Amino acid sequence: MTTRAPDTLEPADTWRNAAACGGHNDSWFPNNATQIQDAQTVCRTACPVIEQCATWALTHREEFGVWGGLDERERRRIHKRHTWQLQNPGYLASVVAAAITPTGLPTLHDAYQRRTEPTGDGHTRWTINSSAVNVQGVVYTPMQLAFAIGYGRRAEGTVRAECGITGCVTPGHLNDGRMRREQRLANRAAA
Repeated sequence: MTTRAPDTLEPADTWRNAAACGGHNDSWFPNNATQIQDAQTVCRTACPVIEQCATWALTHREEFGVWGGLDERERRRIHKRHTWQLQNPGYLASVVAAAITPTGLPTLHDAYQRRTEPTGDGHTRWTINSSAVNVQGVVYTPMQLAFAIGYGRRAEGTVRAECGITGCVTPGHLNDGRMRREQRLANRAAA
């Protein structure tokens, strides 16, 4: 009787299973600058495998879409500047790290963490008097910033706290106009 050894090697791109985009989604093949920015926001704020994704796209010369927070233009620029050096894994890793976390630019999470604190009862409050914050050239209200972190996209319409606590900026307590519209439609369909 012949016994087969178990297959302990995972396919090389199993990182896709952990990707914030689910490994593939039409939202990551945007048609305009706003859609590109929305996809990049998800990549840069919510994706645990952003480095693997960007590395894959660069090594496979992925031509279309947003991969690892990099759009088509950014990947072409990297290839043009670094050409053959990208074959060196260490060099490629440093290029990816620099490309996905631009020096000196705060991430949404950085901006949120510096301006909020938990209240101890499951809510989060904004701790500064500013009613807006600029993160990488995009202006967010406190609730818009928290929403983008919680849902991986820019809010559509007014952001409201479902918990009923005025000023709560806990990401999971918020909804936007799109979510409220979808809920109304679901309620009508269920009725």
